[in-house]
Amino acid sequence: MSPKATRSPNSPSRSLGGCFDCAMKLYESFPNADFDQVQIANQMGMSATSGAFKSLLSDLKQYDLITKSANGDFAVSSAVKEYSVADDFEKTAIKYSFATKPKLFMQIIENQGFHLPDANTLANVLVARFAFNKAKASKTAKALWESLEWANAIDEKGNILKPMRENRPDASRKTGQEGGSVDDRESGDSKNLKLDSRPLSVDVPLGDGRVAHVDYPSDFTSDEAAKVGAVLGALAN
Repeated sequence: MSPKATRSPNSPSRSLGGCFDCAMKLYESFPNADFDQVQIANQMGMSATSGAFKSLLSDLKQYDLITKSANGDFAVSSAVKEYSVADDFEKTAIKYSFATKPKLFMQIIENQGFHLPDANTLANVLVARFAFNKAKASKTAKALWESLEWANAIDEKGNILKPMRENRPDASRKTGQEGGSVDDRESGDSKNLKLDSRPLSVDVPLGDGRVAHVDYPSDFTSDEAAKVGAVLGALAN
């Protein structure tokens, strides 16, 4: 008797980008109405009884693209509806939320310290640390990487990039009496956001309606600030 295949943990087998397109197609057809599995399958050109469709349905739910209704049918999630009317920053944040919504995805990211190895190496990690079988590990590793890439939430080195309020074009950079930016005092997560790899930015008022826009890395030091100041001083002379 052949050994029984290892049953892998529940996790998406498809990347977020393709699943998001499916959700938007459903939203266009059922913007304010519930729909059942047969209607979903018809929209996707699939059989509602096929294994492929059941897998897709699971992925759509895990990414929080569709939700179960009280009557047992489905509806597009509130996040999908919000995305359709969001500005660019809000869309980035919603994409990150979708990409990290699957419980197993977030467990992997946290286990790896918010830094992922390449998909092949990650698949080996899933087999060794998360009890995946090899076939499912490869699908999940690829789905996680591609989902984060689609959400612009990972760089070429594998660092996870969270959306940062400091990068929002209309973000206030005013400083309160207690020091620190308004954003820092409003959110307890701001210190964690500083760990992200994306650069921070600040607008420095110059008077007469003029503003100097400065982009700087999150690990900016006082010595580096002095160096930048010296360069700007030389340019002004």
